Amino acid sequence: MQVDVTSRGYRTRALAGHMLNPDMWPFFVDKAKGRLRRLTGQGRPVRHGAESAIAYGGAHEMSAEDAVRTLGLPGLRDPRVEHPDAFEAADRRVAAHPVRFKELGLAGAGQLDVIYTIVAGLSRRRVLETGVALGWSSLAILLGMGPDGRLVSVDMPYPYLAGGSWVGMAVPPELAGRWKLIRRPDRAGLPQALKEGPFDFIHYDSDKAYEGRRRAYPLLWRALAPGGVLMSDDVSDNLAWADFCKDVGLTPVAVRRGVHGFSSFIVKPG
Repeated sequence: MQVDVTSRGYRTRALAGHMLNPDMWPFFVDKAKGRLRRLTGQGRPVRHGAESAIAYGGAHEMSAEDAVRTLGLPGLRDPRVEHPDAFEAADRRVAAHPVRFKELGLAGAGQLDVIYTIVAGLSRRRVLETGVALGWSSLAILLGMGPDGRLVSVDMPYPYLAGGSWVGMAVPPELAGRWKLIRRPDRAGLPQALKEGPFDFIHYDSDKAYEGRRRAYPLLWRALAPGGVLMSDDVSDNLAWADFCKDVGLTPVAVRRGVHGFSSFIVKPG
């Protein structure tokens, strides 16, 4: 039976449930502070500008094939092609769930080919990701790293969806033994996850706000081993990624997603 998650009653119950979770309180406080700034006329700082972020991404854009070649890899690899059974089974699990994820825009996957190519091609074995949703990137990473790898993931529950049992449902039980899922927002979950480091690949796809990114990127950078790759999704939302890359003095590689979106990565020297 399908669940109407767009109804006011459902969303009210979901929100109330999450507000009872102390781990979610910093998230709601940040949201309240942002709304208060807008109501008092402070608005959003210029450094949040999406137009400038899109231009920055475009200035460093490469095709996905060329992007992975900058890492010394021969070309792009598609996890759905190399592991069709795993992805077909995951598709069936998602389709059978009572929540209509596709209608909510939550059933899609990020830059899976780039993520998988980096993990598999560079033999990454210690990986951290922020943002899980249905777990498509988690599945690609676990398949790419092989049986001796370990993935740590941090995921904040969606405030408008009750519970979180569906989080990471793309990952089958036989791979879950190499996966640690921390079901907390970044503020609470990242300090816990970083204790598992250092990592040789980190993928960021959680808090999209400028402030959240600027808080997280330096923490992730310090937890990244020399020669490791830090990749961020949706870097064209605001200038947080551009500002961080300038802070560390590195030129990123950007791969276009859709019309204006970009994923991007940098490599830690050493």
